[in-house]
Amino acid sequence: MKRNVQVLLLLFLGVGLLHISLLTDLYLRYVRPGLRPALIASGVLLIVLGAVSAARDGFPFNRPRTDEDQGHD
Repeated sequence: MKRNVQVLLLLFLGVGLLHISLLTDLYLRYVRPGLRPALIASGVLLIVLGAVSAARDGFPFNRPRTDEDQGHD
């Protein structure tokens, strides 16, 4: 999977998790109400990880790749 797809997936999952735990009661179908703070923290963590990865790779993901990044010897 390409790196930019991984970053976007992290961001979208984080936003989706925050949406269902903050704006709707949809999360109650899957977890108990006491786990809401953990869901909010997880959503924030996913967004932060995605943002850090995007910043590290250069936004909009235009950092030139080296052989070390691609795993070649």
